[in-house]
Amino acid sequence: MTTETETKQKLYNNGKTYAQNIADGTFIPVKHIQNHKEVMTEVAEMKAMMSNIAEELANLKKK
Repeated sequence: MTTETETKQKLYNNGKTYAQNIADGTFIPVKHIQNHKEVMTEVAEMKAMMSNIAEELANLKKK
């Protein structure tokens, strides 16, 4: 005896499923957006650090 469960996937207005929309970049999952914000914050911090290092090196060169 076999039981088949068929799950109907929701189709969005563009005729694609959620997974297809994510795969082609139409939808961006919330976790990805949060991760992007965290990464961009870290990048900004590193840029500030590099700027400070470059400034210090320039000051050492002047001496």
